[in-house]
Amino acid sequence: MQEARLALALERAEALVADAAPVYLHCMAGFERSPLLAVGLTARLRGIDMLAALAWVRRCHPMAMPIYSHLVLLEGILSNKAGTKAIRGD
Repeated sequence: MQEARLALALERAEALVADAAPVYLHCMAGFERSPLLAVGLTARLRGIDMLAALAWVRRCHPMAMPIYSHLVLLEGILSNKAGTKAIRGD
């Protein structure tokens, strides 16, 4: 998985939720990629950390098993976004 693609998917999904919630997320099996995106959206929209968001997604979808290396990428994206907002200030 490429970090840029994950960041873009998260950005687009967040815009869709803001524009026309609810949004349905699904990948081929619904175990790794779509739950990963759900974790990112949950963290951003609820203002919680990634592990709390992962726990919330797993309560809703117990079969969610995002790949660890993808979670590491997501954590970087989430923390970078927070830092970007603070730096820009525009």
